[in-house]
Amino acid sequence: MLPYLLADQVAAGVPSPPGAFLGLRGEHSRDHLVRAAVEGVCLQLGGVRDRLAELTPITSVRLAGGAFRSPLWRAVMAAVLDCPVRVAGAADDVTLGAAALGLFAIGDAPDLRAAVTRLASEDDASQPVPADPALAATYRGLRAKLPALISVAGRLGELLDEATAGAGFSARARP
Repeated sequence: MLPYLLADQVAAGVPSPPGAFLGLRGEHSRDHLVRAAVEGVCLQLGGVRDRLAELTPITSVRLAGGAFRSPLWRAVMAAVLDCPVRVAGAADDVTLGAAALGLFAIGDAPDLRAAVTRLASEDDASQPVPADPALAATYRGLRAKLPALISVAGRLGELLDEATAGAGFSARARP
């Protein structure tokens, strides 16, 4: 699943990719669609982590939010990132992450690890969830193909817009 359902979730190099489930067949069930959605979101978050890693090495990640209470979300996220993940325990985890980025940005911490260490203890997070090596290898291959898949979805969206333009509505925003 390409999770570009909101305008602010635009992929690099594609002006407005549509969200899409690609490769669906009759044998796919609701469970397949749910897993594809989880994988799509995690792959997108992996791209965010990659951009952050350009600033500083990342060896583990803290996950925040109710979705990460799910073992599936944790396992997929660890495999996509190919590093251990922890589920942060405090109620204000998003604020903690923003504060750590702020400390780093203003130069009050030499790197993101130091900023997080300064603000929180390891007791604030669960035990690490390691990445499954086989699953991580699968996601590495898929991540390498994402730009092409996004391009295909974008072209399909354009074709739908062209085909429906005469009908008075856009395939991207049907009433």
